[in-house]
Amino acid sequence: MCEKNVIVGLYVRVSTTEQAKEGYSLGEQEDRLRKYADAHGWVVYRCYADPGFSGAKMERPALQMMLDDVRSGRLNKVLVYKLDRLSRRQRDTLYMIEDVFNACGCDFVSMTEQLDTGTPLGRAMIGILSSFAQLEREQIKERMRLGREARAKSGRWSGSWQPPYGYACDENRNLVVDPYSASIVRKIFDMYIAGMSFFAIAEKLNKEGYRTNYGHKFYYHFVERVLSSYELTGGVSYSGEHYEGNHEAIISRDTFDKVQGMLEKRDRHPHSFRTIHLLSGGIMVCGECGASYRFLGSNGHRYYMCGNRLDRRDNKCYNTNIKADDIEGEIISRIKSLAFDDEYFQSIVDGRSEERDVSVDVAAINEKISNIERRRKRLMDLYEVDGIDFDDLNRRIGDLAKQQKGLADERDAIIASGNSSRLSVEEALSVISTVNDVFESGTIDEKRSVISALIDAIVVYPESIEIHWSFG
Repeated sequence: MCEKNVIVGLYVRVSTTEQAKEGYSLGEQEDRLRKYADAHGWVVYRCYADPGFSGAKMERPALQMMLDDVRSGRLNKVLVYKLDRLSRRQRDTLYMIEDVFNACGCDFVSMTEQLDTGTPLGRAMIGILSSFAQLEREQIKERMRLGREARAKSGRWSGSWQPPYGYACDENRNLVVDPYSASIVRKIFDMYIAGMSFFAIAEKLNKEGYRTNYGHKFYYHFVERVLSSYELTGGVSYSGEHYEGNHEAIISRDTFDKVQGMLEKRDRHPHSFRTIHLLSGGIMVCGECGASYRFLGSNGHRYYMCGNRLDRRDNKCYNTNIKADDIEGEIISRIKSLAFDDEYFQSIVDGRSEERDVSVDVAAINEKISNIERRRKRLMDLYEVDGIDFDDLNRRIGDLAKQQKGLADERDAIIASGNSSRLSVEEALSVISTVNDVFESGTIDEKRSVISALIDAIVVYPESIEIHWSFG
């Protein structure tokens, strides 16, 4: 029976492996949905397509656009090929149907399952089917968990797609030592045992020209993660349990245990291991004499003063003191502006014309790109053999593709522009994407790490400050 004045939105979604299934491609779904809508006399407002997005999350661009159109009253019916195209999570499915569709007077129809929330039976069946969809997903996750636990007990690394820093994976997903990154791991342990903080270690590695496997700078959390990686001892860990591994150790067990004791002590007495001043450590310099600005605080007053003004009796510098709250607030505000003001960010990028420093060997990057391609192929083989969950496989392949593209961009930038110790635009955007969370709830070291990553120097003049950004 034809219904008049029905404005319908079509929603289609596929994950990577599903694109190869006959009848499940985006085009095939859309074609069948349009024919179904035509048969019922519905007017198609738009087809919303999310290619390669997991159904386990709602952060999908086309889905969010469709929900906005429902809330705006542009649609009075949403049509999908199958219920799990909308979501694989019962909670999300019921939220959209009850709190968005029903609340806005919009019916929901699943074509292959003949479900229509415009009827009482359809509403009941939606809840039942979404429960089974979630149950299937939970069963898959449990099988994967048991498989990873078995791998760990047999001495094989059972982690995610990315091996622990210091290692690479062979064709069987076994850990093998990567000489370059292993040498940096040993440096990190030596520096921490010598008393350096996470932040200081990251700064030193960056200044000496070291980079991660993907050509990025080192950050506070990266150093912390390396120091806590049990796999570096030749063992494997899973779900809090440690097992003997089949791979070569980079760090001795005694050294690792010593560092864990230091980390535990640091957690009990955090301020003895890190600075509590956001802009100390040499990032603020005097525009009059070139000395570093230092933090001073007494009687509740906090400010920064030129080091020459503080130390020297002869030829003192009389550049201005700056209230700590004022300068710290200004720097945080400007960094946040990078995230929310595209024109401001682009003006900084356009203003940087210095020649770039080569910090990563092009041949090494090409080899890493080839390794990623091999890992992508192994994932597809694992899907065939072990039955990896579609959504998990899609996520992991997507992550590898992003890394591959990032490496290719890094290589091309190096070839095109010569040498650089600065962040690429892509690296800067990656850091900028974290600034809101870091400055709202991060530790002082996390905030300093972001500032150090994005800013080379803050130059203080009597009437102004000048920020020298580290990217562009």
